[in-house]
Amino acid sequence: MTSPQIAAYEKIQASAPTLRQQVLEFVAERRMYGATDEEIQMGLDMAGNTQRPRRRELVQSGQLRRAYHGNGDLWTRNTRSGRAATVWILGDERDGAGAAEGSMKPVKDFTEGMKHGYGGVA
Repeated sequence: MTSPQIAAYEKIQASAPTLRQQVLEFVAERRMYGATDEEIQMGLDMAGNTQRPRRRELVQSGQLRRAYHGNGDLWTRNTRSGRAATVWILGDERDGAGAAEGSMKPVKDFTEGMKHGYGGVA
């Protein structure tokens, strides 16, 4: 690594816990409606290359997980560009839901009656 890369790495390591907390709180505030990466980035005014690693760390620790419809299908919402994006919801650290994809449990589809977009729930 070059000196600027080392400096950038050290800077993000120092702020990572605070950034993780911001991501976790944003998703928690949206309850079962959850949030996509893009919604988190827009809601927190956080760059994707900062947000995605923090979300990944939260998934690995079991604090966030992918949301699934009751039928077992992955729950997605469209991004601004029209592509399907995974919806992230609070995980359950007690059963290690973030540890392995196979341990993910389906959740009820909460899209009906919800306000869509970046504004959260109605």
